[in-house]
Formats: sequence, C-alpha cells, structure tokens
Amino acid sequence: MFCYNCGVEIKREHKFCFSCGIRLEFNHPEKNGRATITKLPVPAGERKFKDVLSVSDRLKATDIKDLFTKMEAAIKKECSLSEEDFERNWGKFKKYHYKNYSDNDIYWILVQVAFYSGMKAKTVTEKLPAIKKYFNDYRLAKSFSETEVNAILKDPNTIHYKRKIEACINNAITFDKIIKRHGTFSNYIESFGSLEEERTLDLLKRDLMQFDYVGPITAYHVMLDLGLNVWKPDRVIRRILFRLGFISDKENIEQSVAAGKEFARQLSEPIRYIDIVMVKYGQMGDEEGFGLANGGICLEKNPRCQVCGVNEYCTYRVH
Repeated sequence: MFCYNCGVEIKREHKFCFSCGIRLEFNHPEKNGRATITKLPVPAGERKFKDVLSVSDRLKATDIKDLFTKMEAAIKKECSLSEEDFERNWGKFKKYHYKNYSDNDIYWILVQVAFYSGMKAKTVTEKLPAIKKYFNDYRLAKSFSETEVNAILKDPNTIHYKRKIEACINNAITFDKIIKRHGTFSNYIESFGSLEEERTLDLLKRDLMQFDYVGPITAYHVMLDLGLNVWKPDRVIRRILFRLGFISDKENIEQSVAAGKEFARQLSEPIRYIDIVMVKYGQMGDEEGFGLANGGICLEKNPRCQVCGVNEYCTYRVH
C-alpha cells in the first residue's frame, strides 16, 4: 500500500505518512495499489497565503503564547534530554544580553556570525572550539599577519576559508577602533539611543554593517545574540512563519521582522530563546547539546506533521 501524496510504501495501521506527514484515512478499498481516503487534504504547500484576514491581522489575532507553548512542548517531547538538561542546554539562550558580556565576548559573536554565514550550522558548530583558539581576543586578532592566517588554514580542526579568516581580522581592527572611540562596545551600542525604539535599532543595524559578513540579515543575527529585541529572519524562521500564515511569502523579510516583534510582545520569554526553539523546530540534523537525533519537526522537505504541536494553527496542510 502506498501514500497517495508522495508514493512511499505505508501500512494500513499508519495514521500519518511517515515521509510527507499527510493524514491517512482508509475508508475505501485500494485502487491500483494506492490507498484512497474519504477526503483528500488540500496541500497549501508553497502557494502564497490567502485568507480573509491579512497576514498582520492574522498574527495579531493569534494567541502566540498558546502557539509557542505547544511548539515548545512538541520539541521537548522529541528531545532526548532530561528536563534538567533541557533547561540547562536550551535555557542558556534566555541569558543572552550584551550587558553581561566583555568586549571579547561580543567580538566572538562577530566571529561566529562570519563563519556561520552561508554555511551549514552543524559544520560550523563542530569547528568553533578550534576557531576560538585563534579569535578569542580582538586585540591579538587585529595584528594577525599572513603567518597566522596560514597557521589557521593548516589547522585540521578549523574551517579552511581564507576570506572568512581575513574578515575576522578586519573586524578585529574595526572593533578596536570602536572601543577606542567609545570605551566599551556596550557604550557604542547605547550611543544610538533608546534600544526600545525601532528607529534606534534600525540605526544600530545599519552601522553594524560596517563589519565584514554583517549584512541586512546577519545584522539581525548579531543584534539577536546581543540580547536586543529582534530576531534573525533566516530561511527556517521565514518558512515556519509562512506556513503559519504570518507572512505572505517566504522571502518577506519586513513581515518576518514584524512577526518577531509580535512574538516578543505577547511572550514573556527572551526573544533569543524564542528564536532558538523556532529554528530547531524547523532545522535538519542534530547538534550536540540539543538532543534532537531526528532533527526538527517543521522541516523543509518531508515535514513531520504527525508530531507537530501546532497543526491547528498551520496553513501548510489541511489536517
């Protein structure tokens, strides 16, 4: 017997297709070896969201707290970590804030952003300990020469990407100039004005783009890791927001940023924690410390709708 939607072989006792996640209802005999169902679910798939409500109205009308609580519960259920380990390993993202960081801590954020940009997260995460041996102090990194660059490239435990290595050195030079002008990087951040105001955050975002590998999207990554009230609208976040009907298409950055602000407004959790739960909810693969051997749930291909906690909110498939 085969799933009518994706063609993978299934068993009659299955309620969901393990491959594509579609609900199965065997109320009729098989036709040509394919299972038939009473009512074919209509995949919303990758079409643009259409509803009586606009995406912004739908977002504001949704109980975000209920949605996020169910999403968090689903990821905890799939996670192999104990409750204590979950709180320790995931809960650390609740403590991200620039006021708790030294200047070198903040420089390390810029290093990570440069290496994560355009690369698989798992690949970078595995190499971070080795990379940090070289880039743990901006005052040393700003003076690196071709000798240090070659040493990093020869180290089997680092990422051998010369452009990114040189970017981290250039960023250390820029970082040092900012420290000399403002005293600390925290002072630089606060020099833009009230960080509760959108205009201030926009000015800061634009200025952060003076660093190599910090662009319109990765600037949000830096600000997110600084504990500011924004999230990075990466492709995983945008995919989930689109499937929930909160943005009109998967490339809409502006609506994604607005959705992040609404999540932050309705939830009591720090946005960095909200972000990590949503990213891991839709990300492939496992990373040490997250306890997700099968990856996330709302995956790009073959989403695991059968274990999703927020089907009632989802527009991607009609269940």
